[in-house]
Amino acid sequence: MLSIAQQRMREALAIASRARQEATLWDMASGTWTPAPGDVGPPPRSDEASIAYQRLIQLVYPVGPQVLRTRLSGAISDVTWSDAERGGKQLDRRLQALDLYDLTAGGFTQMFVTGLTAYSVVRRGEDVTLARLGGYLEPLLDPEDVEVVTGLFQAWQTNDERRTRPWRVRIYDYQDRVLREWVDLTDPKDAFSRPPSSETAVGYMPHLAIAYRGADGLPISEMRQGMNLFKANYAIQLRIHRVAELHGYPVPVVVGQAEIPRDWGPGQVLAFPTGEGEFRYVYPDALAGLYELLRQNLESIREFFSLPGGSLGTQTPSGEALKEANRKYVQISNYYARKLSHVLSAAVRDYARAIGADPVAVEVIPHDMGRSGEVLAQVVNLYKEGVIPLSVAARVAQSYVPGWSDDELREWVQSQQGLATPEVVARLLGGGA
Repeated sequence: MLSIAQQRMREALAIASRARQEATLWDMASGTWTPAPGDVGPPPRSDEASIAYQRLIQLVYPVGPQVLRTRLSGAISDVTWSDAERGGKQLDRRLQALDLYDLTAGGFTQMFVTGLTAYSVVRRGEDVTLARLGGYLEPLLDPEDVEVVTGLFQAWQTNDERRTRPWRVRIYDYQDRVLREWVDLTDPKDAFSRPPSSETAVGYMPHLAIAYRGADGLPISEMRQGMNLFKANYAIQLRIHRVAELHGYPVPVVVGQAEIPRDWGPGQVLAFPTGEGEFRYVYPDALAGLYELLRQNLESIREFFSLPGGSLGTQTPSGEALKEANRKYVQISNYYARKLSHVLSAAVRDYARAIGADPVAVEVIPHDMGRSGEVLAQVVNLYKEGVIPLSVAARVAQSYVPGWSDDELREWVQSQQGLATPEVVARLLGGGA
């Protein structure tokens, strides 16, 4: 059994609080987050202010979904697997039915929002499938080497007819290779202080991909790191809408006595009695400063999340600044693609063994911002000039041809030695007619 002492006194950690914070990050990423009054600005001090807040918060547009979509499209252009013939037609058909692209997209989204994704072979009756684990996930680490994962903690709240939604907890013990499960918990951390409801030996353990780690070795996501930028965006938009509304419906100021109806509003007449009286409107400052603040906030979000130049409606940079922004976008897309390729290859290896097939390697291909055409054209020119041999040209092209294995590459190069001309290679690599 996993040592409680070795797991950094998990009882003292507010796992439920961390799970709730993670739920907030999901809401921010999906655009469904609604900050409570006082979260992103001064708390309302009057009924009118409370009503105005509830009205104006509905006009705020979330930028989280746009950030997520942009990053997702960059990290995953296609998903393929090599050596399909080696794995056999059965595995090939199964992987096509699983829709690895959808599994990969879900894994990227989970890593981006929570910092961690996990895939595991799951048996459902007689059927075997490959699934992505949901709920709140947290790796259990070796205290002497936080890079070593000794288990996986999974928790989620179940739906039932009771007012309180109980927690369900699973702990995958990588050392004992057993799955322990607790049901009807008031707090998920209670799993570390009571016997499990069930304990089952399992043949396959979940495979994890961690985006980034904190000092304690635990996952930390980009959404968590940048959530304050999203909060600031909400705050700025709220101010803009509030000021814009006060320009359309300014605050009336009455000096002297006047008969002010209880239901007074824009367009209604105020009746002044005989004598001195004065009426005027008070307008807020211009909106230009707030719009500039919003522009700077959006640019900070674009820069923080390594989005291409001009994303989020900001001004598109020119020259070297645009190239630098796009370079960062490609680099971070490649980073996630490598992470996902590694974890999916490991999970598919288990899946292939579970169905009695040979394993294959999964490759997640990121979007290259049009770089592949430039690279291949350059390779063709270098080969034409005799600068690089055929084997080198083919090796470069292999990285842009999904499913072209090392063995297949060697066989093709050997078959073409003495036969391939620069013109033939140009046609094959798309560099000429």
